[in-house]
Amino acid sequence: MGGVASRSRGSVRENRRALAERLRENSAELEEAIFDQICAAESAASQSPPPMRGIRSVVRSALEHGIDSVEIGQQDYPPSAVIDHARKAAWRSVPLQTLYDHYLTGYSVFKHFLLRESDSVELVQQVQGSLDVAFQQLTRAVAEEHKQAHQKRIRSSDIRRLERVEELLSGKLLEAPDLQYPLSGTHVGIVASGPEISATIRRLFQLLGSTLLLVNPGPNKAWVWMTVKRELTPATIGKLLPSPLPSATYISFGQPAEGLQGWRRTHEQALAASSLIPRMSGPVVHYGDVAVLASMAQDPLLQYSLKASYLAPLTNSRSGHTLCTTVRAYLQTERNTTSAAAALGVSRQTVSNHLKMVEELLDRPLPQCLRALDAALQLRLDQDS
Repeated sequence: MGGVASRSRGSVRENRRALAERLRENSAELEEAIFDQICAAESAASQSPPPMRGIRSVVRSALEHGIDSVEIGQQDYPPSAVIDHARKAAWRSVPLQTLYDHYLTGYSVFKHFLLRESDSVELVQQVQGSLDVAFQQLTRAVAEEHKQAHQKRIRSSDIRRLERVEELLSGKLLEAPDLQYPLSGTHVGIVASGPEISATIRRLFQLLGSTLLLVNPGPNKAWVWMTVKRELTPATIGKLLPSPLPSATYISFGQPAEGLQGWRRTHEQALAASSLIPRMSGPVVHYGDVAVLASMAQDPLLQYSLKASYLAPLTNSRSGHTLCTTVRAYLQTERNTTSAAAALGVSRQTVSNHLKMVEELLDRPLPQCLRALDAALQLRLDQDS
C-alpha cells in the first residue's frame, strides 16, 4: 500500500508540474489578459485613472510567482518586484486599495486560465489551496510595505517643511515658495499642543477659510500661521475653537502682523505666551492679554526680585498660603472686599484683616505694591512649578 501512496503523490506532483508548464507556455497571453483587465477596470472606475507605471513588470513577476505556486506549492515571500512597486506606489500617493484591486483582478484572470488549462477538478482544488495562501501572503506583505513607505513619505515631507520654516524664522531664507503660504499677507501665529492638535487646528482653519501653514516641531506640538483679514482678531478666532477643547490641549495666539517680519514676530509672541500656559488657569492664552507677564517670564532677574521682595515675606509666614489666596481673590474681584469675601466663603472683616497682614509683612501700603504683587501671583512665583 505504501507503493500505491507513493505513486499517487508522484502523480500529483507530475500533474502540477505539467499544469504549470502549460501556464508558462501561455504566459504571454495570460500577462496581456491581466494587464488589459486592470486597465479596463481603472478606466471604468475613474475619468482620470492613476498612471500605470510599472504595472506590466509587476504583473509579470506576480504571474511567475503564481505559476511557481501551482508547481511546487506555498511560496515563502512575494517577489521583490511586487514589494518594490508597493513602496513606489505609496510614495506616489497611490492608495493601497488600488493595489488590492489590481491584484484581485489579476488573480481572477489567473484562476480562469487555470481552469481552462486543467482537465482535473481535483487537481484544480488542490492547486487552489496553494494559490489562496500565496495570494494572502502577497496582499499582507504589500499592505505592510505600503504602510511603512507611506509613513516615511509623510515624515520626510513634514521634516522638509519644518526645516524651511526654521530657516525663515532664523533669517537664512527670505522666501520659501514650496511652502505655498503667502508671506506678504497679514498673519496670526499660533503655538499649540495636545494629543489631536493638528486636527483641532485644521478644523479651525476650515471654519475661517484662511490659508494655513502648520508644522510639527515635536510630538503633539504645532506651530501654525494663518492669513487673516485685518479686522479678524485672535480673540475672534479663539471663539471658533471647540468648547471645551480636547483634554490636555493648549493654544496660544500672537498678535496680527504683516509681511515676513510680522510673520516672525507673531510666532515669537505666540511662543512667549505659550510659556505662561502652565501658570494660567485656562487652556487658551492671547499674547495681547499677557504681554507684560510674558516679558517678565523671560527675565529671571525680574522674577527673582519679585519673589524676594513681594512673595517671600508672605510665603515665609505661617499664614502664607491663606494670604496669597486672599490677595488673588481680592484682585480677581476688582479689589472689592465684599466680593472677595463671598468668593472665599469668609467674612468681609476676615479679608480686611488678611490684607492688613499683607501690608505689615511687606512694610508698605497695598496700593503701592499691588501691581507687582499681582504680577508675581499670576506668574505663580509663590509655587514651585
